Amino acid sequence: MYTQKSQQVQNNKIYTYYKCVYSPDLAQDRYFENRIKSGRRPIPITGNPFVEWADHLMIHQEMSPASVIMLAKKAKLFPERFIPCIKTLYNWIDRKLIKTRNINLLTKLKLKNKKPTGFTRINKKVLGQSIELRPHAVDTRTTFGHWEIDTVVGQKSGEDQVLLTMVERK
Repeated sequence: MYTQKSQQVQNNKIYTYYKCVYSPDLAQDRYFENRIKSGRRPIPITGNPFVEWADHLMIHQEMSPASVIMLAKKAKLFPERFIPCIKTLYNWIDRKLIKTRNINLLTKLKLKNKKPTGFTRINKKVLGQSIELRPHAVDTRTTFGHWEIDTVVGQKSGEDQVLLTMVERK
């Protein structure tokens, strides 16, 4: 909104009127200005005494980021605004914004993020005898009467038709 001024002359007198007018462009500009100023202010990394102290403990004394933060909070060594949360400190380490690297964190290197490739489920549902346990005569294909049956399923909506294929192994 902005104020619009208008003047009117009547009988040698000047009358001044003020009227508030809505402007969507001005409102949008003001929104963007306020949006930039909103939100929590980030904790500064440069010039932060906690960061240098935490780097020293994590590199030279092999402490974890969580224990460094807990020690700083418990002993009240720094003002609360300088101490980041654990997630923020790990993010700084991952982004290489501080001197500590992942190689300095012993437990982080031990974590395995992926499942092993040869992983088999213990409670897997058994739908019949495995094809690997069939008799040797079937593999040689010397006799008739051994069939391979397979199904081809369309989209997995549960209501689609299925194509059944039956092939004799001979």
